[in-house]
Amino acid sequence: MTLETLYYMTQIIAVLAILGSLIAIWFQMRQNQMVERADSQRELLAKAVQWTNTVRDDKELLDVVARLLEDYASADPADQARFFAWGFELLMTVEMAMYMHKDGFMNDASYDGFMQVGMSVIKTPGGQEWWEEVRHIWGADAVEELAKRMSEIGNQVPPYNELRPDFKRYMDQKRRETVDAS
Repeated sequence: MTLETLYYMTQIIAVLAILGSLIAIWFQMRQNQMVERADSQRELLAKAVQWTNTVRDDKELLDVVARLLEDYASADPADQARFFAWGFELLMTVEMAMYMHKDGFMNDASYDGFMQVGMSVIKTPGGQEWWEEVRHIWGADAVEELAKRMSEIGNQVPPYNELRPDFKRYMDQKRRETVDAS
């Protein structure tokens, strides 16, 4: 074996080692991206659970939301402010889901779920009144995306007060109490 042959063999080994290192780095980056994607989606899902639990943990807020889903426009301004905050937190969560989905950090099924909850609030009588106020201050791209999704599948999405059976039962109970009181 000549010195030149030995030189070429060491060069080939060096190139293979570099190539192997690059492949290992690519796999590690891919794995890190998958972990980050899972963490991001888990964090957003936890935020959604927290949002859902706000009305479970605060009966006064539950009453406000239940009433204002039916009639937002004629409600007391303090109640409108509470409903606005509750609904806007949902919209911000939907917007985060939208960006995560566009960046490949959220699967289609989860994204559809977030969009459908947002649409379901807007489909209630009070939600429609609230939406007329809030859509002007929410991000234009998010408003456009929600409008697009509404035109695609909006007729398949039930209003929020029908989407959650527990919420529907609570609202029906409140209606009966109102009728009984009058």
